[in-house]
Amino acid sequence: MPYFQTQDGCRLFFELYNNDQAKHNPAIVFLNGFTQTTLFWKYQVGKFRESYQVLTYDARAQGNSDLSDLPLTLTQHAKDLVDLLTFLKIKKAHFIGISLGARISLAFTKLQPQKVNSLILCSIAMETSAHAHQIFQAAKNILEQNGKESMAEYLLPYLSGSYFSKKEQTFKRAMAKAIANRNKKESLFVQLEAMQTYPDFSELTLPLQIPSLLITGSEDRLFTDSEAERLVNHLGGQWEQIHDTGHSIPIEIPDLFHKIVRKFIESCPICSR
Repeated sequence: MPYFQTQDGCRLFFELYNNDQAKHNPAIVFLNGFTQTTLFWKYQVGKFRESYQVLTYDARAQGNSDLSDLPLTLTQHAKDLVDLLTFLKIKKAHFIGISLGARISLAFTKLQPQKVNSLILCSIAMETSAHAHQIFQAAKNILEQNGKESMAEYLLPYLSGSYFSKKEQTFKRAMAKAIANRNKKESLFVQLEAMQTYPDFSELTLPLQIPSLLITGSEDRLFTDSEAERLVNHLGGQWEQIHDTGHSIPIEIPDLFHKIVRKFIESCPICSR
């Protein structure tokens, strides 16, 4: 498996899909949410790799990547991504992140705005609600006491909308088992602790030339519509809210998600890499 080693010795797993025909287009970088790995984006990679160079990676403490001894912060995640893109010689990209991955995208943009062609931010808002903090704290307690699979079973109803509630129990157990198998207990615990400390975006401003799109689900239980609207107004971007969809939009409605994202990306000015 391909790995990039950071300056502190942390190995980050990545997958790069090269496309010589798209070498004049900005690349696409997909960023995972909590509990997710590069496999989360497999369907979208298959759709986009025909037209773009595509990068997926597991951030520090996710999936196949190491945990390391450094504290998990959004700034550290952003620095890791800066170094990874430099290593891969990716000069400019569209960044598509969900939840934690969207937060990392914004932190990256604060450090290196010149590398950002556009931002597609999925399932985040200006602030994490008190209710969401309670959910993450409960998940951390369950993880510590009952293990990864029990934690995943607890979280899944919050991470999906009616898409998940309509599934059979065997499917739900399989999803929980997959999350457990793809993540290390210690890494999940550290991520849950870190998520309680991440700041809101009130002090972040984007350069006017960076187009941004926020995509949310009407059934997302981790933040309110008013907080999503605050983020859109703060960033000065566009907002697509999708009905009958929860937090995990790219897997709940993959084709519609692809259609929305592709239309937005193709409307952005093309900057050579």
